[in-house]
Amino acid sequence: MKKLSIILLLGLSLTLITGCSPTGNTLTSSNQSTTASKEEKITISVKITDNTKEVSNKNVKITEGTSLMDLMKKEHKLEEKNGMITAIDGLKQDEQAGYYWTYTINGEWATKGAQETFVKNGDQVEFDYGKVE
Repeated sequence: MKKLSIILLLGLSLTLITGCSPTGNTLTSSNQSTTASKEEKITISVKITDNTKEVSNKNVKITEGTSLMDLMKKEHKLEEKNGMITAIDGLKQDEQAGYYWTYTINGEWATKGAQETFVKNGDQVEFDYGKVE
């Protein structure tokens, strides 16, 4: 009975030592860095206008799969409500006067909020502040 207890204790100790070895952790971090290096960078053109007056126009490199909201937060000071951009760089929409931020991608009006929109390489995004009737 004493030998059986010693064998079980030795087996349990060996299992604990093997499970906590740094080799297991190293493989995990190695796999994570390999995945991160595979994330592709894409280039997007972002133009901002205030009633046809160009405020900003630049090409931005981002990681593929980034939402338009995250891209804009990285590049500009934003205010948002429910996934919709309500102010860019201090210029706030004026609901009473009917002035809002709208945007197009490759010349087509957006059908979703910026949080739900994901851009592709080469996309041309234009945000325009103007009267919506």
